[in-house]
Amino acid sequence: MASQYRKYWLCGIIGAILFGIGDVLLGFVDPESVSSYFHMLKTGHGAAYPLYRIFVTMFLGTLGIPFLTLGCVRMADIYRERKTRRIMRFVMAMIPFGWMIIHFTVSSGVWLYSFMMHKGNTVMAVSAAEAMISMYKPVQVLSWFMAGTGLFILPVSVLFGKTVLPLRSQWFTPALWMALFSGLKYFFPVNPLINALDTLCMNAGMIIWFIYLLFVTDGEVIHGTERQ
Repeated sequence: MASQYRKYWLCGIIGAILFGIGDVLLGFVDPESVSSYFHMLKTGHGAAYPLYRIFVTMFLGTLGIPFLTLGCVRMADIYRERKTRRIMRFVMAMIPFGWMIIHFTVSSGVWLYSFMMHKGNTVMAVSAAEAMISMYKPVQVLSWFMAGTGLFILPVSVLFGKTVLPLRSQWFTPALWMALFSGLKYFFPVNPLINALDTLCMNAGMIIWFIYLLFVTDGEVIHGTERQ
């Protein structure tokens, strides 16, 4: 990969790691579900869950947005056609913003449940958290669309030769690794680690993808797109 792009892939790695730390703080808990409606809500988010973890999660996610955005926007430069690159810069820029909104809504629901459990209001804790997530549902749907569009288009584009990347780069695209990390819970007994890896799946996929872009050495993979 052209050396001038490495700083952007490093930014992407940093941003995904910052987001990912928050994912682990949210997910490394007793994974027994307490709500069929709000599947991210677990027994481990009860009265023993440290509320500061939500602050750290949101702080690091906010800090990670500019780094992840720099990496995501530059992903558009792997497309062959100049017009397509212009469109994909916008599509790829939506990924970190959509993910941050999802991050915020989930964290808010977890915080509300945990806060009420800390206060001993166990009767209202689940229903209050579910009510908050219900309010956010339309926002979450829009956010998943924002975050997911670019992640879906990327492997399809590689498959059909729309990018300058080799076909084998399919093995490193984020969507594949997201599915693999998230799918672990169907093959292994669910425990805090497996639950954390499930929560981490998107950012783990992004980290693997940016590391691939950082170290790929197939000649001039990006053909001087800045000049076009």
